[in-house]
Amino acid sequence: MVGGIFKVENKVFQDNMLVDQLKKDGDIRFLMSGRCAISQCLRDNLVKGGVKRAYVPVYTCETVLAPFEQLGFELSFYDVDRKLKPIFDRDLLKSSPIVLFTGYYGFLTYSESDVQTVKRNGHCVMQDITHTLLNDEPYSPSADYIAGSFRKWIGVASGGIAIKKNGPFTANPIPQHEKHLLLRRQALQMASENQSLDATDQVFWNGELLLREIFENQESDRESIQVITGFNTPNVVKKRRENFSYLTSKLKTLKDIELVFPELVPGVTPSHLSIYSKYRDELKIFLRENEIKTTVYWPTGPSIPKNQTFQAEYIFSNILSLPIDQRYSFPEMDIIFEKIAEFFQTKKLITP
Repeated sequence: MVGGIFKVENKVFQDNMLVDQLKKDGDIRFLMSGRCAISQCLRDNLVKGGVKRAYVPVYTCETVLAPFEQLGFELSFYDVDRKLKPIFDRDLLKSSPIVLFTGYYGFLTYSESDVQTVKRNGHCVMQDITHTLLNDEPYSPSADYIAGSFRKWIGVASGGIAIKKNGPFTANPIPQHEKHLLLRRQALQMASENQSLDATDQVFWNGELLLREIFENQESDRESIQVITGFNTPNVVKKRRENFSYLTSKLKTLKDIELVFPELVPGVTPSHLSIYSKYRDELKIFLRENEIKTTVYWPTGPSIPKNQTFQAEYIFSNILSLPIDQRYSFPEMDIIFEKIAEFFQTKKLITP
């Protein structure tokens, strides 16, 4: 199987210096997950008098929005075009007490001038860096709070990080949730033992659904922190960049798909390689049947306004993310390409 849940991460027994590179002159906390990290940032902002109103991307994961909702925030949504660039309402950008910026699949698509618009008006810039964690510059230098998770990058049970750029955190994390972490560790171990993908996925989702019920700003565990500070970062960066470039060059020969990001920008380390296809759902099933696990980031979340029209609907309906991570090399990228090409060739033969 290509793709799916990571195996237990191998550690190098020295500090990879990644934490220092990420926090720079800020304060950092290790949390149980990305949503716990966002919760940590929001709670800290509220302690110092923050207002419960935020401007957030419509194209995001429901788990990103969950901490805002849990804390009673009023949310406004900005649109995202098919190049994953934000489309702002200028009045909301200027007036919202918190604006959440995000990167997608390794690429920062927002304009730094938009960040400065928020700052000039005295408001808080929060950035979700889950998809840009290993970039040379993963977030705006003007961000006030940064949150993300390593769970999409490596085999780690507890992967959240929160960074505050101006002074130390005043809100402290609460203790970790042992049952959730037990399920996460069990899923990683099952993947390491090459157990059934369905069985492994079931344990993973048991942990995920539990997290949705119990999350606040729970802290990470010591073993996970050791993994984050000790995994082979240069190898992860190198392999992902190589695989992305190699598979992209092959997929460009197919007229039946559209590459979301057709070129690898210097300094970017991609989390996935994402494509658009009007046959997305059929292609996903076909690849799964051929031992290739792909992902849809994300289904339309329940918080998205139903009475508004967003350009992002195209993304929700057509995007598919392919695995290009450090577990694989060019032979696996060849398999992904060949199966996608086979799918569309078969589609042409049976479609009148």
